[in-house]
Amino acid sequence: MSAIDNPAAWRGRKRLFLHVGTHKTGTTSIQVALTRMRRKLAARGVLYPETGAPAANPFAQHLLAWSVIRRPHYLPVFDPGEAGFGDEARAKLWEDLRDEIDDTEAHTVILSSEEFDVLARDEVQALGRELADYDVTPVIFLRNFADLLESSYRTSIAYGALRREFADYIHNQRIRLDYAQFVREWAEIAAHGQVIVFFYDDPSIRRGAVESFFRLIGFEPHQLDGQASMTLNESVPAFVCEIMKFLRMKGCEEEQVAAWLNHVRTLRFGARANRDFSFLSPAVRAELDERYAQELAVLRAIPAFAQMSRGDPGFVREGEPPTTISNVAIALLAFAQAAAESAAVVNEGEADHAPA
Repeated sequence: MSAIDNPAAWRGRKRLFLHVGTHKTGTTSIQVALTRMRRKLAARGVLYPETGAPAANPFAQHLLAWSVIRRPHYLPVFDPGEAGFGDEARAKLWEDLRDEIDDTEAHTVILSSEEFDVLARDEVQALGRELADYDVTPVIFLRNFADLLESSYRTSIAYGALRREFADYIHNQRIRLDYAQFVREWAEIAAHGQVIVFFYDDPSIRRGAVESFFRLIGFEPHQLDGQASMTLNESVPAFVCEIMKFLRMKGCEEEQVAAWLNHVRTLRFGARANRDFSFLSPAVRAELDERYAQELAVLRAIPAFAQMSRGDPGFVREGEPPTTISNVAIALLAFAQAAAESAAVVNEGEADHAPA
């Protein structure tokens, strides 16, 4: 039985799945899939609203998350301004959402934004008040701290023109890492205190984040549109990000840096390019892994842990530690190595398909 097949549990109210994130756990892929499947979802009584999606990212309801944030420095660097976020604009945003929900016969609603993962407890409570008419079930994907922070840092460099060093980013990034407390706070606004937690480090969850989410709402993989389960917004290799930082430092315009990145993407680096190079030193990685292990131990002590869990929460790092990208010289050497390996794979493939 899927999570939407028991209407008796809703007390006659619409059920609302609140996909909280976190960042870099397949969120973009899930959101694009939900958008592409909007009509099929509606035919099954499931609404994925258009309200709350900014023009720059029409796939997720980021405006809803930003509307309850009361800490200006926690809002994105880019201005979400189209909603204004004055009191009237906030009220209008939530009124529009309720109208969109009421105008359908849907019994289930899905909201998704990884920006929910930065909310403090009072902001979570404010969100809960806006959603008080619905039976809310938060859905959270958790990932080990080291890989989460590095992946987020790389994305911020590639798409957000970030320039600061990784050590500074670790101490000043927005994503919440107090996972046990984080889950407890979302449980406070959940119907019956129920939260669903997916562990992204489980290979089956990581390879199939979209499929895992859609199973939760009653869809099997064969029911997804062909492109709906594509992996999107993958991290850019660390050495590419370091070179981008260097180009910005030397005064390159952002359009030039973006054009260079688009050209680099045509090289089709293999999976090793992301796995074998890192901004984290072995010592920092070990420290973050130990902190994550401690957080998992606290999570496991929550009485409802087994009920809320999806996937194996165990996490063991295997293989040799990656090469640390600590300066542009190392980045250029890594780039040359990865480019050579990419060219060799392409040439080998062409040889395999050459006429006899």
